[in-house]
Amino acid sequence: MIDNFLNINHIFFNQKEELQNDYFYHLQIIQRKKDIEELGCNNILLKAIIIDNDHPLDKFKDDIIKMCEYYQARAYINVGPKSKKKVAVQMLQDLAQCFAKNDFDYTKRLWNTAAGTVSPFLKRWIIDCDITDEFTMEDRQNVINIVHESSPVGYKMIGVVPTLHGYHVITTPFDIRRLKEEYPNLDVHKNNPTVLYVPDSLIK
Repeated sequence: MIDNFLNINHIFFNQKEELQNDYFYHLQIIQRKKDIEELGCNNILLKAIIIDNDHPLDKFKDDIIKMCEYYQARAYINVGPKSKKKVAVQMLQDLAQCFAKNDFDYTKRLWNTAAGTVSPFLKRWIIDCDITDEFTMEDRQNVINIVHESSPVGYKMIGVVPTLHGYHVITTPFDIRRLKEEYPNLDVHKNNPTVLYVPDSLIK
């Protein structure tokens, strides 16, 4: 089981001013074909949740865990807070495209797609570090050192979140050239979710 509720709360929700007024975190509960072979598509979104000051993460914890356990699903949360207004504007643009193409099947996905598309209010990047024989815990620490030494020089760590195969190292933006030179196979995600919860049934 991967349970990052305490970790996520500590990393993202210790400064309440981040979530005043317009901002929220985008949480999704998803079934994945890699976990359930019978799925007809790669992913099925079971539920999308707005996390803000009126709807804190702890309020949904029990329901999220129950859904993940029952449906063999994973819970993810985007590491950067989004603007509700920007999501609404993106939805209007996407809706206009539906009318232009006379294709309205897409409308059921409007909010979730818009929430995933818009850029975060606070830029937070994820370095995806899978621990293998070729990439060790020592390499993970070296990655963190490279991040701090890259422009702009200084402390950039936001947190480290355990995943099924390693860790998500979450940072503020930095010049990625040195990191890519030394670790060309590492992925750096600039608008992605991290793992919140994965049930035991999906850990093989």
